Amino acid sequence: MFWNSKDNFEQLEKAVRKAPSPTNYSELITQYQNAGKADKALSTANQAIYYFPDSEEICDLYYRIKKKQVQAQIDNLRYVIESNPTPVAYAQLAEIYGDLRDQDTALSLCRESIEKFPNDDATHLVIGEIRAERFYSDFQERNGKLAIESLEKACDINPQNYRALLCLSKLYLQIGAISKAIQKLKDILLFSPGDEIVEQLLKTANQIKKPAHEDQYILFQKIEQDGKLFMLLEDSKQTTIRPIDRPEVFEKPLNALNKVSSIICLLVCDRDGTLVAHHAKDGVDYNTCYEIAASIFQTIQESSRQMDIGQFQHSQIEGAFGVIHIVSLQEVVYIVFGFKEVKPLEVYKELQSFVSSVYKELYGFVA
Repeated sequence: MFWNSKDNFEQLEKAVRKAPSPTNYSELITQYQNAGKADKALSTANQAIYYFPDSEEICDLYYRIKKKQVQAQIDNLRYVIESNPTPVAYAQLAEIYGDLRDQDTALSLCRESIEKFPNDDATHLVIGEIRAERFYSDFQERNGKLAIESLEKACDINPQNYRALLCLSKLYLQIGAISKAIQKLKDILLFSPGDEIVEQLLKTANQIKKPAHEDQYILFQKIEQDGKLFMLLEDSKQTTIRPIDRPEVFEKPLNALNKVSSIICLLVCDRDGTLVAHHAKDGVDYNTCYEIAASIFQTIQESSRQMDIGQFQHSQIEGAFGVIHIVSLQEVVYIVFGFKEVKPLEVYKELQSFVSSVYKELYGFVA
């Protein structure tokens, strides 16, 4: 049988429908690429990233495909920056890297541009949008503050920066700084009267009961502590159904682990590390596993925060005891302990299979 035969594609497509895990999606997308089916690869990657938005495996594939599409544009902008730099070229290139989820490169380009062109608003806007996106993902006070700082700077430089004002309005609204949100929305209407999006947001803002105080730093601290926004807008990514909101979806996949021989213990926690559900082999104390995992996860989170590398996604620890995989997906932390006799990759695949079962329970996966 040829690898790229019709029969093989059908088998892979069937595998995705039956068990929609990141690994199965990855194999199908890769084979579409190998067969030169670029459109099919991208559409499948779009579907995969909808269900597994935090999967490193899927994200790497998805953004590799997207990068090929914009590589010529990246090369042209790099040439302009090296030969005759302009703030527009920096901002455009930073936005491309931001869209490709290479936020570190995007932020680096913005900082380089600001050093050369401190009075241009475009790169301040890009930094603000990236920091806002990070804040919505991890609720870290630091990212929220930096988002506001950069967006306000963009507005100071250009009081008619529509994107910066709108991003600020939504951010202020969702953290509870209602008065500031209303003011930014009114600022937009001064130069864009009748804007339907802005008028709808203004209507929403005027209907909201304001919190007892609107100090943005206190509001950020509360959000980081509570792990949720003051309010959600309809277009917010946070409106996606999360497994943590429906803990019953873990029950059936956890019971199925009784037939899996490679896993010692599997723990399901929320973003703060609180244990939500678990499975352990007979004779294994899951509390001991949890104490070990909680300590490791806390260290990883602190390191990610200090290094400013965004939200933690996956870590693997190997030793004489075996292997531990820690994966963060949609505000759920999955921690699996594997036997030392089993290869780490096999344990990771079993974890992915477990997660795909959870998503199947959550969404139904009508593919």
